Amino acid sequence: MTCRNHLTRGAWARFAQLALLCAGAAPLLSFAAGVVGNDTAASCTEAALNAALAGGGLVTFRCGPEPVTIPITSTKVIAQNTQVKGGGLVTLDGLNAVRLFDVPAGMTLGLADITLARGRAAGAFNPPGNTFGGAVRITSGNLAADHVTFDHNTSTGPGGAIQATACEEFGPDCPRPVVSIIASSFLGNAAQGHIGGAIQVGDTLLSIVESTFSVNHSIYGGAVAIYSNSDVTIDRSTFNNNFTSGSNFSQGHGGAIAIENANSLQIARSTFFGNEVQPTEGQPAPRGGAIYFFSPPVGTVLNHVTITGNRAFGPGAGAGIYVNEPNVTVRNSIIAQNEDNNCAGTLGGIDGGHNLQFPETTCTGFTVADPMFVDVLGPNGGPTQTVPISTLSPAIGAADPATSLPTDQRGIPVPQFGSPDIGAYEVLPYLTPGRAQGLFWNKPPGSEAGRGFNFTHQGDIIFVTAFVYDTDGNPLWFAAEAHLVQPGVYAGTVFLTSGPSYDAVPWDPALVTETQVGFATLAFVDADNVILSYAVGGFARSKRLTRQLFAEPVPVCTWNALADLTLATNYQDLWWAFPPASQAGWGANFTHQGDIIFVTWFTYAKDGGPSWLIAVAEKTADRVYSGQILRVTGPRSTEEPFDPSQVVETVVGNLTITFADGNHATFAYTVDGVSQTKSITRQVFAGSGTVCQ
Repeated sequence: MTCRNHLTRGAWARFAQLALLCAGAAPLLSFAAGVVGNDTAASCTEAALNAALAGGGLVTFRCGPEPVTIPITSTKVIAQNTQVKGGGLVTLDGLNAVRLFDVPAGMTLGLADITLARGRAAGAFNPPGNTFGGAVRITSGNLAADHVTFDHNTSTGPGGAIQATACEEFGPDCPRPVVSIIASSFLGNAAQGHIGGAIQVGDTLLSIVESTFSVNHSIYGGAVAIYSNSDVTIDRSTFNNNFTSGSNFSQGHGGAIAIENANSLQIARSTFFGNEVQPTEGQPAPRGGAIYFFSPPVGTVLNHVTITGNRAFGPGAGAGIYVNEPNVTVRNSIIAQNEDNNCAGTLGGIDGGHNLQFPETTCTGFTVADPMFVDVLGPNGGPTQTVPISTLSPAIGAADPATSLPTDQRGIPVPQFGSPDIGAYEVLPYLTPGRAQGLFWNKPPGSEAGRGFNFTHQGDIIFVTAFVYDTDGNPLWFAAEAHLVQPGVYAGTVFLTSGPSYDAVPWDPALVTETQVGFATLAFVDADNVILSYAVGGFARSKRLTRQLFAEPVPVCTWNALADLTLATNYQDLWWAFPPASQAGWGANFTHQGDIIFVTWFTYAKDGGPSWLIAVAEKTADRVYSGQILRVTGPRSTEEPFDPSQVVETVVGNLTITFADGNHATFAYTVDGVSQTKSITRQVFAGSGTVCQ
């Protein structure tokens, strides 16, 4: 049995079984804990959360299909190792009155797919720690935050959202905290009159990966303040529009990050944009618009970093970076177009080679050249935003292969053109129009069998349909029209659509409604592999997709290659009712490989909600393809990791597609006892459309 030829013997349910053999299913947490709620928003209360937390272990929520906010009136002290999974729908709201979580020595708190909002640590400074960490305070405990949003938490001590310290600073000898931040967002957090607007750590092991820090502020380290023997790694992350302000010379430094007496520090594949140190009248200009290094540890390295558009006011302030001791090495990076100057301080030895600065010559040893940014910070694929460079940039192919990293900030493999590019962004080749057309699923193949993504690629537009499941496990689809924004990168709005039931007669397109629910980007490594990043209804993910292969030959698709589509002999495309637009709002994607057409039919259920059906239609005669129609249920779209063993297929009818020519066919089906026949044609929205052969 192979993954490649599987569709000749069934559909996605058998794909799920095959995935377990080919890739292995991701294990689920098995220890017992609590469930908050009984499928209604009203049942998700603080009291229910308290009861679920009491047992430790895994805490989940059943609050219904819509986002829910739970007011929190008392800090939750973690007494047993606990993991809280919000499913992308839950916000814990501290009402600007209480810290949300306290993690004491020896305890571990895991947070996933949840929002922590308006937590607050304030009051008397004694005993120490009362004012630390508006959302989470860790004292020799551990925190793992995965896809967590920290939204407008505040403190009057260090760490507007998170503060971590070894308890030995205030009492007996204790272990160092371990804090892991993965694919999380910090928005508008503040340490009011103190340090570390989002995070402050001391004597802590801190890892930040694929995360975003925006508009956080404090008097020192607008987003992150790193102190006293901490070991820190930051990778594939973005810091934008964070800021500091202070009332004396010792304050106001490090618009995004301030580092003081750390033990080790590595920053890689990250972007700093629009951060600022704000001056105070009558005081010397604060330093380090993006990053401020005070007594940085020997061996501090910045590699494949882009620092641009940051601000510091006054000569020698270092709008990009300020370094007070020569222990920082920068490699393969761009520090350019910061205001007033890119680098300042003690800069001997800072140049580790293959760096660009522009327009000043303040970064000792860097090459002076315009990196040719083609846009400001924006979504260009991957989990975090980046600043793209032009295809003519001198940064292209100019990095050192010996010290380069295997991917850029977005996860794009490096190099794309012979040698790696300087900075956090690797330029992609243009994707030939039409080449992306087809059915894609998660990589490695079979690992998420049961959900997929159809791409219809015409000109500079890719129309995407995503086949997933709602909170009850029923089939649900989203659509997006993604336009070319950079070489190899497409972006657009995600819509949720409702309309008449699939069997409505007449089928009235005027009843179709679209609701904007999110945004998506596609970054193509090549025509068969892509990074899909999306944020829908507060749930964000970045996934590696690959083309779904199930039979040979696999066609190659080209846009505008055939003026007369009736001559096409491969039927892979997006089809809809004939005449065109007469039933706009539903359609069917045909993925045609060998003598098999895999059909994903996006339509509407009896209640008008979006639903989909699938069929594996095999060739039974010349231009005739037939197969069973299946309705599929599975884990909700926000369930991570996706468990393909939970995908269930039910036969609900049959389908026969008869092609009159390459552009016209009949779509005859029986579903749930209802038999109908529709005339269909290819949906062309650019040029003469795309053909595959």
